[in-house]
Amino acid sequence: MRRRTFLGRMALLAGGTLAGPLRAAASRGIVLAGTVSRSGRFAPFGEPVFRALTLWAEQVNAAGGLSGEPVALRLEDDRSEAGVARQRYEALAPEADLWVAPYGSRLTGAVLGVVEGSARPCIAPSAGDRSLWDGSAQWTAGLLNPSDTMLHSLVDGAAGAGVRTAAFVYRDDDFSRLVVRGAVQRARSRGLRIVADTPFATTGQARAGVRALRGGSAPDLFVGMGFQPQEGTENPFVADALTLLESLREGGIEPFLACLGIGAAGADFRRRAGSAAESILASTCWRTLPPSRYERTICRYS
Repeated sequence: MRRRTFLGRMALLAGGTLAGPLRAAASRGIVLAGTVSRSGRFAPFGEPVFRALTLWAEQVNAAGGLSGEPVALRLEDDRSEAGVARQRYEALAPEADLWVAPYGSRLTGAVLGVVEGSARPCIAPSAGDRSLWDGSAQWTAGLLNPSDTMLHSLVDGAAGAGVRTAAFVYRDDDFSRLVVRGAVQRARSRGLRIVADTPFATTGQARAGVRALRGGSAPDLFVGMGFQPQEGTENPFVADALTLLESLREGGIEPFLACLGIGAAGADFRRRAGSAAESILASTCWRTLPPSRYERTICRYS
């Protein structure tokens, strides 16, 4: 029902109730407003998002714009902080015609009240916490499946392959907790015995959690993931995936299946892990297309 409501409002934007006010703003174009994390702990993702939105606006404007009007971007840095993000959205609200939500569930949750209060459509590209979508959001559409379902296919495949035990070692961050909580519930429903459900806050705790699996606690399925809290250019998912991979090797632990989440999905992980990456599974919320499908986009985006 919410999907139909959102699509209906987008249709109004294109040619009905909202089109008049937007055309009245022709001098500035249709404003897509929001924040991207160009500094702080989410900065490794903020710059790619900024480039992608810039490319989208260029392509839309080259094709004639939206409702015959050009698109103008108003994107500000939220410094990866929920409070800053909300302040930015409040300041942008008077000129926003469309919204794009910030990175992740925590920042999206911080701005959702502003977005809904503005009565303008919003796309939330990376908010997978299902509590955000409890029915109160009428102007905002999420693009991700709920985070707590992200590893369901992995668990189902493992159970089908005869796996009987599972261990979960994960950083104690919002995203990883959601993902693992859903995976643990799924594993239990499929009859798997959970030999470890171990959150960690530091690299040392991560290594200790993996070492504890030696001997009788060695699992058939190992799931490790995390989002290392840091600032810089390194992908935080990759950093924790590499730490967990090293910990498995140091401990001599060789599960039947090992998944290191989003961090193991990228070329950087494979390059840095070398041959050790060959047996590691990854899990993402999207489908990766071969580069030959979008060579022109890569050239322009880069």
